Amino acid sequence: MSSKLSNSTHFYFEPDQLEGEICTFGREESDHILKVFRLYIGDMLLATDGCANLYSMQIAAYENKVVKARVVKVSRHINELPFEVTVGFGLPQRSKADQIFDQCTQLGVTAFLPIISKNSPSKLTKEKSRERIERWRKVVISSMKQSLRTVLPDISEPVDIEDAVALFGMFDLILLGSLKGPSFQTEIATSAKTMLLLTGPEEGFSRIEEDTLIRAGAKPVLLGDRRLRAELAPVVLAALVTNR
Repeated sequence: MSSKLSNSTHFYFEPDQLEGEICTFGREESDHILKVFRLYIGDMLLATDGCANLYSMQIAAYENKVVKARVVKVSRHINELPFEVTVGFGLPQRSKADQIFDQCTQLGVTAFLPIISKNSPSKLTKEKSRERIERWRKVVISSMKQSLRTVLPDISEPVDIEDAVALFGMFDLILLGSLKGPSFQTEIATSAKTMLLLTGPEEGFSRIEEDTLIRAGAKPVLLGDRRLRAELAPVVLAALVTNR
């Protein structure tokens, strides 16, 4: 047996896959451990349950095509921000939404709130919504592992503008990316512990939607001198507040 340590990525397991000191990884993650990283019995790895826990584990067995590993050490809140950021974005075209989930997760975002805007290119049925959320969750898990995070961002069911506004009371600060607002200043976000960042779909929020958000307490901010694409705007706004 070797004692090789893989710390180039965090592997992921569902919380219910840990029983006592033994973690039984899923089939897909087991293949990743063995075939991609070429780890085996006796090797060390780092894994997270997405609940702010980082586990140092030693591979104990490979049975029925799944890896079993024994917990050696547990750490908390590794590579996480000291405040919470939720990204609420008007749903763009499908592939563009994947980019938002991927890149914002790497920046440290805590949660996502997809918004069905009047200008969103397609409306989601409940069945399609479930399918999209499952796809987005896979994107977020991959990005969490790649960026060595320990918290798996939450993904809410898509909501309309009125339902999004109903959630405003949960946040210290709500920022709205808008061509009408003043330029973003870092000082705006320095004291907020919980933030909601809002950006629109490809054609932006409608005038009525934007007015509704502002009247409810969202502060409009300009994200620069150039108009940004729907998949870039939430990433830029998230980068501005997470690097305060």
